[in-house]
Amino acid sequence: MKDRLYHNIRNTFLVALTLISFSSFAQRGGNWRGEREKLEALKVAFITQELALSPEEAQQFWPVYNAMEEELKTLRKEKWGNRIKAGAGLNFDTMTDEELEERLDKEFESIEQETAIKRKYFEQLKGVIPMRKVVLLYRAEERFKVKLLHELKKRRDNR
Repeated sequence: MKDRLYHNIRNTFLVALTLISFSSFAQRGGNWRGEREKLEALKVAFITQELALSPEEAQQFWPVYNAMEEELKTLRKEKWGNRIKAGAGLNFDTMTDEELEERLDKEFESIEQETAIKRKYFEQLKGVIPMRKVVLLYRAEERFKVKLLHELKKRRDNR
């Protein structure tokens, strides 16, 4: 009974902390460069709370998860850099069908690379946490994105 009460209090505290932090982030104007570390810390707290990781699970989980996030970040930076080099502001109305097809092929390639990274780490994750928590991880990531987008929209609407 005490464990359950402690777990509920801890979860309530973490959710409140996350929401307060989101609110604080939105009020400061969301300087992305200066706030990235804080945002990542919020994500860690959110995922930890959603998965209810034991200390042993967390010790094995976070190195795998962080390695996956690093690979995905590298891929996204590369993708963004390629878009800038190719001229992200290109007018698609003036591009030939061949040029349009080439751009879409590159986009599909990038999606396939991201999927391959996620599949590779899925195999590793299911070796360090139970399958139920692996599924909860993907749901938690989506819920975090939704909360973040909601807070950013709120900030934009309050201007």
